[in-house]
Amino acid sequence: MKNYGLIIEPQVPEDFVFGSDNSLSNKFRGREVLEPEGNWGNYLPINEKQAPSFETNACVSFGTLNAIEILKKRQYLNDDNLSDRFVAKLSGTDPRIGNTPKKVGDTIRKNWSVFENEYATSDATNVDEFYIEIPNSLKTLAIGRGAEYEFGYEIVNPNEVREALKYSPLAGAIHAWVKGEDGIYYKPQGATENHWVCIWGIQPNGNYLILDTYYPFIKEYRGTPSIIFGYHLNRQVVNDSPFKTFLKQLEEIFASLVNGEVPRYPDDVPHETAEAPKPVIRDNGWRGSGIAHRKEMYKLALEIGMAEGLNSYKSKLLPDTHTLLDDYLATIEGESGFNQWCINFQSKDYGIAQFSARYYLKEYKMTEDEALQNPRKCLEIMAKNFKSKRRENWIAFQYAKKRLLDKTLSIYA
Repeated sequence: MKNYGLIIEPQVPEDFVFGSDNSLSNKFRGREVLEPEGNWGNYLPINEKQAPSFETNACVSFGTLNAIEILKKRQYLNDDNLSDRFVAKLSGTDPRIGNTPKKVGDTIRKNWSVFENEYATSDATNVDEFYIEIPNSLKTLAIGRGAEYEFGYEIVNPNEVREALKYSPLAGAIHAWVKGEDGIYYKPQGATENHWVCIWGIQPNGNYLILDTYYPFIKEYRGTPSIIFGYHLNRQVVNDSPFKTFLKQLEEIFASLVNGEVPRYPDDVPHETAEAPKPVIRDNGWRGSGIAHRKEMYKLALEIGMAEGLNSYKSKLLPDTHTLLDDYLATIEGESGFNQWCINFQSKDYGIAQFSARYYLKEYKMTEDEALQNPRKCLEIMAKNFKSKRRENWIAFQYAKKRLLDKTLSIYA
């Protein structure tokens, strides 16, 4: 039987266990319910393959970071994509057989990670390159960023999954992949777990909703994982200003090392040197650019949607109570949070409508800069596309129904 990178390590008395005296809730006081329904579908990260053109057997790193990225997005409106390759190597993943969830969890707790664009899977052309030694400058940068958070993991017993999902997305050991005639994946009798995935929800019938690292990335799974982990993440830096200065200096050092330069700080600059013009820096995070600006973008989207007549069509998601205009607005919220400057560096999607450089920018002969600078044009194109089945090209359309039911658009009105 093929193994996708999971090594099962037995539970020991020192392990944290959800709902027990030795739990994360007791270790980290003040831990709160974040998703009362236990469904994290609104915060799923971009899809990432653990086997782009070669097998890494790094499912434990990919699956664990998927859960952490979901949790981070939910708590801090932060769309950072952490480097799976970095964690896989640093945690000692064996390219042939994989790793254990505990080793990966402990590595993240002690060392954190850098961003995907700083140590990308796409930069490796084979498994040997994927697992080359990590530069020390990157390790230092990761530890510096990780100092911002307290992080922990705990074992979740199968009968506690619904309750544990209220606090965090989970990750678990499953059997990959056997698909039934009903389209649901399952573990055949006598089979063993061979894969580690993120669990972001559970159906009323007990089936798990999976974010996988193989296509199709969203799966429904019937079966009881033998090992399930839950996670805790909390910002612990009280004084932001000095800490951000520290991180900035670390990032400057790293960039200088990459370019073969010696970093220079203000005291090193000769007084007669004129100060170079400072570029305008905008927050490219999922909900960056500030709430006031995002409210303006919401008004613009509402205006364009009305002009295109989307309010005269029934909603495809809630036809009895909503219009296609509601679907349109909820999808924009899921794609960019009405952030004009939103960039997904991994998938290369740009702007308020998250136009793909590979498809939409080419089709409409737009540059990446135009997608950021001209939100009106992007929203008009998106509104026209919403009258056809092309609306399903936007991944956030799949989860817009929950946004409408939760009335999350009210914060922009």
